[in-house]
Amino acid sequence: MDGIYKSTNAGISWEKKSSGIIIGGGSTFEYCNSIYELNGNLFTGAYTAIYRSTNGGESWIPANITGSAVLAKNFTYHNGILFAARESINTPYAYKSTDNGLNWSTAIGINYPTITFFSETGKIWAGTIHGAWLSTSDGTSWSNRSSGLPPDPYNSGFVRVNGVLISSVKFGGSGIFKTTNDGLNWIEISEGLPFLSSIEKLYVYNGKILAVTSAGLYQRNINEIITGIEPQAGNTPQSFALYQNYPNPFNPKTMIKFSIPSNVKSEMSNVKLIIFDVLGREIIILVNESLNPGEYEVEWDASNYPSGVYYYKLTSGNYFETRKMILIK
Repeated sequence: MDGIYKSTNAGISWEKKSSGIIIGGGSTFEYCNSIYELNGNLFTGAYTAIYRSTNGGESWIPANITGSAVLAKNFTYHNGILFAARESINTPYAYKSTDNGLNWSTAIGINYPTITFFSETGKIWAGTIHGAWLSTSDGTSWSNRSSGLPPDPYNSGFVRVNGVLISSVKFGGSGIFKTTNDGLNWIEISEGLPFLSSIEKLYVYNGKILAVTSAGLYQRNINEIITGIEPQAGNTPQSFALYQNYPNPFNPKTMIKFSIPSNVKSEMSNVKLIIFDVLGREIIILVNESLNPGEYEVEWDASNYPSGVYYYKLTSGNYFETRKMILIK
């Protein structure tokens, strides 16, 4: 990107605002990779530094930084620490700041070029050119969480919806993947995307997942991605019902059907469908949302779970019902 541009009329016109950003790296452009706002300050990563603006981008000053700041991008704030990813083959691969971006140092424990960061309560994710990495210690140590992803995946984006983490893979077998156990296993959900399209970013908007790809912008309903929940055509049910899963026993997938009545009260509209193991431990939430009256089917893929007896429980307000199913591998 050739510098920073600002619009004050909803994008009808743009004015360049790159004062103070130095051209470097043998380029004829400022080449700013991103822009991020924190506590009224703006940050951008360019060839020559991480730059900070305190006046809405009218002027920029370089931050104090240890090491090369070439093309730092994708800033993320996590538990008092501002992280900046750096997609470069040269170290350092990422930076952090503990004083709102005034001073920067190397983010330790990240051993590969980093594409993005994603912050959650108690954890932060790093998407690198060698997969997804998780830290539960504010970035002081990291563990690889890439089982089920393609070889050498470029994890370019993360979003969390209804307890399910979704990540895009840019190269190395591009696609979109989901995990329900913080990356111990990933399952591909790329149906409908063009073959070999590079996926740059993921967003959640208006009940849909948006994927920014080299072939354009693609969208998919969240319900389809999270649980595969599908409303069934037919008459509106008059009472709650949870049906026996089919097939049963099963390996490794099974369908669970349930009904939401037309007379459901507003305080009962939120529906949960949860799977438990034989000891009563919750292992996955398949549904956790408000649903319109009707009949629904949800597929559960138990590929990552051992053989045994499992229970599935449907709840909504004061209503609950539980059934047993058997996984045989």
